[in-house]
Amino acid sequence: MATFENPSNGHREDVSGISGLWALLFGLFYFMYRGLWAHVAIQFVLIIVSAMAAPVGVLLMLIVWIGYAIAAPSIIANKYRSSGWREIGAYSSSGSASALSAGVEFKPSGPVAEKQCPRCAETIKAAAKVCRFCGYEFSPDELAEISNADARNLNPLENGQQVRHPLYGVGFLVRYDAIGRGVVRFGDGEKAVALTELE
Repeated sequence: MATFENPSNGHREDVSGISGLWALLFGLFYFMYRGLWAHVAIQFVLIIVSAMAAPVGVLLMLIVWIGYAIAAPSIIANKYRSSGWREIGAYSSSGSASALSAGVEFKPSGPVAEKQCPRCAETIKAAAKVCRFCGYEFSPDELAEISNADARNLNPLENGQQVRHPLYGVGFLVRYDAIGRGVVRFGDGEKAVALTELE
């Protein structure tokens, strides 16, 4: 089971094998409930085409129905990932204890560069554009203070090195941007990501 969190409001949703059971029992109606309209359309077309195939069609319909039930947890998890939700934890299928069961969120480990806000003197992340305490907005010159050398000291990655991001998957580090983020080439293009998010 995996838990996803909406970064805009903190709402959490669990995705587990029970999703497959609901998909097996209710089929495309379950996908309608989840708002997965493309999969509703695909499953509907496959069922109609299978129904037209006379006696073999019933077997094909059953295969489509069961196949979607098996794939349901992965389909739902991918929907959350593509919508920008964070995967904050996972349970193992063996039932072993995890940090999530104790209420601990999974966060990337490693050093994080920090800076002090000039207005309120609170310590914030060095890559922050706005102070989370007082709302002070940093100018582009202030943001450029984190040099590429500082970023490399925090996470010494080489250009061209293969990295993994929990949301975007596997990619290759292309360069560092002006505020110390790594620019990574993923399958769907380049994205600037915080170095602490890379594995």
